[in-house]
Amino acid sequence: MSPRPALPSSDATEFVLGRSTLAAYQALRDDTRHQVPGIPRIVEQMERRADALRRQGDTGEDLEQTVALLENLRIAMLKLQAGMSTVDDLTQDIDQAKAIGKEVDRQLEGKQEVEDALRGV
Repeated sequence: MSPRPALPSSDATEFVLGRSTLAAYQALRDDTRHQVPGIPRIVEQMERRADALRRQGDTGEDLEQTVALLENLRIAMLKLQAGMSTVDDLTQDIDQAKAIGKEVDRQLEGKQEVEDALRGV
């Protein structure tokens, strides 16, 4: 029997990675999940940021960074699950995601302000 070909997804990369990241989070032991309870919220924020960037037509570095952070979180949780890293390692990835997320948010707000000013809002 030959393997079935993978079906393409119509979802944007950030949503596919977000689902995979949340699945990796849910697969962690309960005591480990309780040490990093903010992961679902962080994933949702990064998905929203990436979606906002796409809607603005910004498919450059900011979007790449946001998607890369989702992938880094997913990998960090898989490593944690496999015993190849610690919660402290994951916490560092979370801190990095928060810092970059804040910067992307500032840029999105700035772009929106410029667009509003150009429209005379």
